[in-house]
This record gives sequence, structure tokens and C-alpha cells, in this order.
Amino acid sequence: MQPFLDKLARYIHTHYAQNLSNVCVVLPSRRAKVFLKAHLSEVFDKPVWAPQLFSIEDFIAALVEGESLDSLSALFEFYEVYTSVEKEEAQSLDDFLQWAPSLLNDFNELDQYLVNAPDLFDYLSDEKAIALWNVDGSALSDFQKKYLRFWKSLASYYPKFIEHLKSKNQVYPGLAYRIVAGSAVELVQKKKWHKIIFAGFNALNTSERRIFKTLAEAELADILWDADEYYLRDSNQEAGRFMREFKETLGKFNAEKKFLWSSNSLSQSPKNIVIIGVAQQVSQAKVAGELLSKMDPDASFKNHALVLADENLLLPVLHSIPESVGKFNVTMGYSLSNLSLQSLFEAIFKLHENAVAFTKQDELNDARYYYRDLKKIIAHPSLAAVFKTNQGQSVGQDFIQHLEKQNWVFVSYAQIEDYFVAQQFTDLLSLKVLLAPWKNNVSTCISSLLQLLSLLKEQVSQGSDPLEHEVLFHYTKTIKRIQSLIETASLDGLKQIKTVQSIFNQLIQSQQIAFVGEPLDGLQIMGMLETRTLDFDTLILLSANEGVLPVGKKENSFIPMDLKNKFGLPTYAEKDAIFGYHFYRLLQCAQSIYLVYNTETDEFGNGERSRYIKQLQQEMGKINKQVKISEKLYTIPMLASTVSDKIEIEKNDFVLNRLESLLSNGLSPSLLNTYRNCSLQFYFRYIGRLKEREEPEESLDSAAFGTVIHSVLEQNYTPLIGKKLSQESLRMAFQNAAEKIENAFRTEFKLGDLKSGKNLLNLKVAEKYIATFLKEELKFIDQLAAQNQQVEILHLEAEFTHSLTVGAHNVMLKGKLDRIDKIQNLIRIIDYKTGAVNESSDLKLKSWEDLKEVKKNKSFQLFMYAYLFHKNNLNTTNRISSGIISLRKLSAGLLPTSLNPKEELDAEILQEFEQELIMLIAAIVNPETKFNQTTDIKVCENCAYAQICNK
Repeated sequence: MQPFLDKLARYIHTHYAQNLSNVCVVLPSRRAKVFLKAHLSEVFDKPVWAPQLFSIEDFIAALVEGESLDSLSALFEFYEVYTSVEKEEAQSLDDFLQWAPSLLNDFNELDQYLVNAPDLFDYLSDEKAIALWNVDGSALSDFQKKYLRFWKSLASYYPKFIEHLKSKNQVYPGLAYRIVAGSAVELVQKKKWHKIIFAGFNALNTSERRIFKTLAEAELADILWDADEYYLRDSNQEAGRFMREFKETLGKFNAEKKFLWSSNSLSQSPKNIVIIGVAQQVSQAKVAGELLSKMDPDASFKNHALVLADENLLLPVLHSIPESVGKFNVTMGYSLSNLSLQSLFEAIFKLHENAVAFTKQDELNDARYYYRDLKKIIAHPSLAAVFKTNQGQSVGQDFIQHLEKQNWVFVSYAQIEDYFVAQQFTDLLSLKVLLAPWKNNVSTCISSLLQLLSLLKEQVSQGSDPLEHEVLFHYTKTIKRIQSLIETASLDGLKQIKTVQSIFNQLIQSQQIAFVGEPLDGLQIMGMLETRTLDFDTLILLSANEGVLPVGKKENSFIPMDLKNKFGLPTYAEKDAIFGYHFYRLLQCAQSIYLVYNTETDEFGNGERSRYIKQLQQEMGKINKQVKISEKLYTIPMLASTVSDKIEIEKNDFVLNRLESLLSNGLSPSLLNTYRNCSLQFYFRYIGRLKEREEPEESLDSAAFGTVIHSVLEQNYTPLIGKKLSQESLRMAFQNAAEKIENAFRTEFKLGDLKSGKNLLNLKVAEKYIATFLKEELKFIDQLAAQNQQVEILHLEAEFTHSLTVGAHNVMLKGKLDRIDKIQNLIRIIDYKTGAVNESSDLKLKSWEDLKEVKKNKSFQLFMYAYLFHKNNLNTTNRISSGIISLRKLSAGLLPTSLNPKEELDAEILQEFEQELIMLIAAIVNPETKFNQTTDIKVCENCAYAQICNK
């Protein structure tokens, strides 16, 4: 089938060859201009002056006199108007920037559709007032009044903004459309064009309709269409909606000039359509690469297109193109906001924003940085080379480890500089550029960012990737643009770094990196809008999903749906029709068509194939017997190295040697409980010696909190060792408890803030625990006194060991007992717990078989403590009890462990426990026993190694 632009070139040759230089051709996109020139060069057999070619936006701009404003400049002009209207009620520039871009988009749309803006906004404010009207006649709140005042103000913003721009001879795109629509003939005649050709358009806004119709009726314009009878004639087909409407608008002109052009290719041309489903977005890029690899490389891919309905797939697609494709051209740009460098700038802004928030105003010269913000910058891949010494040492990574080791949550720049100097890091200028305090000063901010970009350019200059140079160029241009605004604009709001960041983000989001390629040769990679007027034999379309194609109900507007319908503004329904046209127009010329969609449903329900695919399946076979439609589901093969769910580790010589080392150093209850919980966790921690990732603690964790309580109790009881407790001695020992608690906190939590937040709560909870503990101890002493008994402290934090023979192994057992005291002839071995303890399930054993349960870890620990004490005091005639004092359940007193149901742990019971120990240790040292994952998923919930074993 003949491509549309080839038809257009021949039409121009037939009708305007003699006066070609005075012809103006207007196309839907700039991209189409390149291809049209190529077709014109083929049609004309001699050198000629080419017609003037414009995209529709450039055509409108060429007709209007005055300075064209970009979106940011328009925002600042609008802010001047806004502040003049609102005066002292005006919001800050930063707050203004949160909503003003949406309102300017509405202004732009109102102009393009020639809507009377004050009427619409008056209608809108009335609608809001009715919504807030109280039926009972009660007055509105101050907030409601302020809310209504804002909506009423919108009606005054627009005319004042237009008046302001006219006084400065400035226009924004929508206003330019309105101006041209009002005097199209006069403006075109000034250009002295013999003929204007509007070619390849579909959905026209009201301004464009008036311009096209006015110029056509004045015989100054031809209108050439690219349509197919399939969707043009069927009133139910949304793809042809706008053309059907404009055919009626053209009236007499249409009857005389005819509707050029309309084909029957969708109903008559042979087509092979393959619908491909594949899980996940990135997998679609892999499928595209596989499809291209199977195509004939001799075809040079000149008439092949890879179209991305979701343009975020560009980078995965570029990495998936096979070498056999050869030349390819990327028509679409790639947003700067998607590049990794953007995350660095976001981190730097966040670092300095938080530094101001966390530092007193008079201390900004030595601002404190939050460690998480620092890590994001120092560990950023763009700065990997910056933080290395000439010897290749990564000082940045060393500093992060130093932060973690010292538990520094907040760090001053002076501390950072001191560390780097101590490590003989010589590039202190780079360090200053990155981390020196901005002191909430905008000029310092801009200067630092420009220096950072210069620093990055020096790093990139050693490489040869032109893309990196292009990215840095755009970022530099953006920062300099902001610098220019700051120097020229008389806006107080531009003195805030937060506002600078908002402007920076808006500029970055609006900019794209253009890829350099062969514009007419090889495979064409483009987005949906770039395909307008272009035709290809082979087509691969990715992301053919509902919500992407068409894009769905996404609105960023102050104007609700009902008002848009009333005033003739486009809604999502019109946008769906536009996508429908683009989709079917792409299929007109194509013979081999691959429609790829993502089968994976996400949290928003995306994963459903596009409605256009369903329409093809339902309709195309009926209207065209030469269309073949097939469907496939692709599965991306799993890599052979994928980790299995099951992990088993055998005991080789290395493992056995490590085990022998453990046996001689001593097996503690916590070590043995780790094995009982999960032998693989035991392997990672004690054999592999994998350290858990340390993070500076912003608040005391549960383990450290327990350490603090143990430390304070040990301090209080130490003077009482070997003595019998009395009310007086105990009260004396617990004097200054609050001071002791705070000192223990500071020992455990260096440089931590104990004056606010969770740390202050922990401090108060610890004080409450100790006070309640003292109260219950005093009560217990009274109870003993009533029975003519006293409790005597024997040991605190006592370490006991015992050597045990297991097979051919000599095993050292060890344990640290929090407290051992004596009442008459009863020895109590006490373990303090700050965590939750369930008396019935955690500490009572019906039989030794119960020890196999993970929840019996506390019982195992208590039995082992009693066993160690017994082995070190074989001649004692005292009875032994081992239990827990729970700081969360102090009123319960000592919670003893028991064996069905004996709470006294005599020699016989402890001898039986020794056999349990021997069996457990024998399993650990058995060369034939492998380390395996636990089957109890609860063990995995807080395991540091859960990600390693896929749990």
C-alpha cells in the first residue's frame, strides 16, 4: 500500500510544482517533516526550493507576533498577576507552584477550545458554593470561606493574566491558538503563502477547526486526510469520530473538494497479526529483541517500526536490540527525570533541606546531616570515582562503615572533613562542593550545584560516552536557567531552597534527551504520537494494555467532567478516540503486526489487554478474510543459576574445623538455641560468620534496651553481693536510679538524642520498669519476713563453664547467669527478660520432647543455666530452681521452668537434660548431618539471612 507521505509528495508535485516555494505544508508532528522531505526528493527529478514545512505548533507560533513563553516563564508571569490580585493573602511561591501549573494547563486548553474562561470559572465557583451550602442555614467555617474565595478568584485570574501578557507582548501556546483562530486569513496573507496544505490530521481542537475551515473556505488551504473506510463509516468506531465530525463542519467545501484520502486497506489488504502476552513490563523488551532477531537482516529494517505505547520501556528496549538489526533510529526522547543522576540531585536537596530542619538557625554554619541522607550521596554510583584516593581506596565506603560503627545518626560537616583528612583524602574541594552547608542560602545552593556538575564533567571527560556529556549539558543548562531567574525575577519566594528544588524538578521533568541516529535508515523506534503520518510494513507495538493504550481516565485539571462536557472541552473519552485513531492508522499499511502486552496484573489492575486487541479479534476476521490473527504466550526462560528454594550445606573439612573451634571456645545457650531454631541460620552466623548489616540506631532497639535494664540492675545489686536483703539496704541500693538509667542509655547509645521522640519514651519506660521492680522486690522481702526468711544475693552476671564429652569431642559449655540468690536452702537462678513471656507455653515442659519446639527456647536456656550451676556445685545440698523475672509482668514474681510439673531441678532431672544436650551437640558435629532451612516460618520473620535462603 502507498504510504501517506508518498501520496502527499505526489499531490504537491501534481498541483503545486510550479510554485513550490510559496507552498506551506503543516503536519501533526516535527518528525513527519523529515520523512516528507525524503519523499519529495524522490518525486522531483531536479533541484527545487522545498515548500515551507511546519508542525502545527510551529505554524501557529509563526503566525503570531510577540514573545512565546515556555511553561516556566508563563508560571512566573502568572505569579506576578496572582500576587497583584491576592496581595497580602497571596501564598508563597513554593505553595503556588503546587497548583498553578494545573491551572495554566486549563487556561491553555480553554484558549485552544475558544471557551469563555470567566463564564466557566463563574459557573465553577457557583458549583462549589452549592456543594458547601448548609441546608440548615448555618454559617460557613473560615476554612470553607477561604476555599470558596479561591474558586471565585479563578474567574479574575484569567482576564488579568491575558491583559498582563498583552502589555508585555507575550503569548503562551493556547493564547496563540486563540489569536490565530480569530484572524487566520489576515495573518496568513501577511506571509504571502500561495497555498497551505494541512495533512494527516485527525482530532482538531476548536481553534484548529476554525482555522482549517476559515482558510479552506477562503481557498487558501487544502486539507488532506489519512483515513480508512473501516473506522470512518462505522459510527460506533471511536477511531473515526473526529473525522466524521469535521466532514460535517466542512459543509460545501467538503462536497466540492472531496475528503482526501480514504482507503480500504483494513478491509482489503492481507495482514498477519500476532498477539503476544508476556509477564512483566521489561519482558516485553526481551520479546521485541527476539522478534527482531528472527527477521531477515537483508531487509535492512527500513520499513520496520518498534512502537512503545509506554515510553518508559525505552532503555530496556535499547538493551534488547540484537546486533543483526544494524542501524536504528530513536525518534522519541528520554526524560531526564528517569536518569540516575536525578536521584543524586534529589538526595543532595534532601540532605540540605533536612540539615536546616535538624539544626538551630544560629548553628547553620556547622549543620548536622542525617546519616541516611549522607549514605545516598556518598554511595551514589555517579560519585564512585570522587571518593577514591589515588591508591584506589574507597574512602566513601570506609566513611559509611565508620558511621555505622560509631552509631552516628547526625554528623556535622566538621566531623566529615576531619575523618577524610585523617584518611589522607586530598580532594577536599570536591568534598566541600558536595557536603559543605548551604546555610539555607539560594546563591550558595546554585553555586554548589554548578560546581558539582563541573566535577562530574571532569570525571566523564575520561570516558567516551556522549550520552553522559549530553545529560550533564542539560542539567547545567537547567541550573543556569534557575540562576538567571533568581537574578532577574523580583520574587521573594525565590529565596527559599525548597522553591528552587520545585522549579528544578519541573524543568527536569519537561526535558528529554534526544538520541542521535539515522533518521531515515534502519529500524525506527518511537512513541505513539511520533507515528502520526508515518507508515511501515512491519510493526512491533509494545504495552498494548488497557490503561496504556488508551491511557485511561487520567485528568490533571481544576475543571470537573460535567463542566468540560458543558463547555465543549475534551475528556478522557475524546483522548481514547485519539488513541484509537493512532492505533488503527498504524495498521493500515502494515502487513506484519506484532501486538505485545503485559499479562501480569499489578495492584491497580493493569495487565488486561487493550480493548483494541479485543476489537481486532472480534471484527477484523469478519470484514477482511485476508487477515490472519494468532495468539501466543511467551515465557522468558529462567536462568540456570537461579537459586533453588531448598538449601542444604554439607559438612566439609572447612566446616568441621570451624565446628571444632566453636566446641573449644564454648557453646552458649543462645548459640545452641540458634541451631535448634534453624541449622542453616546457625551455619550462616557461626560457621560462615556472615555479619548482619549494621545501621546506626536512631532509637534504642529491644536488645540494647534489655542491656540497659540488666546494667542498671547489676549496678544496684553489686554492693549487696553476699548480703541478705532488707528494706533499707534495697532502698539505698536503688537511689539515683534515674541517673543510672540515663548513664546506661548514653553508654549504650552514644551521641543519641534522649530528649525527644522514641528515645525519650524508652527512657521513661526504663524508669517505670526499675521503679516497679523495686516496688515488687520490697513487697517480696516483706512476704519473706512474715515467714522469718530472707533472700541473699550470691552472684551477679556470673559466668559458668563445664567440659562435656560428646563422642570423640571435648565440648566446652558456657553461660552467663544474670542473678543467683538463696532463700533458706533454695538456690534461685534468675534471668531478667524485658520481652514478652508466656508462662504456660514458654516455660513448662510436659516431657523432654517439648524441647524440640522453638517456643521452648527460654526453657532450654533456664535448664542449661541450672545444669551449669549444678556441675560447678556438685557438693551443694541446696535445692535448685531456675526461672525468669519478666519486667513486663513483675507482679507475677519469679516464673520458674518446670518438667511435668516439678519446678525443683534436682540432680536426676539435670542428668536427663545432659543427655538431651549430648544428643543435640552430637547432631551438630555429625559429619553426615547437613545444615538445612527451618520449616517453622515464624523463625524466618526476623532472621537477618531470610533473603539469602529465599524465605
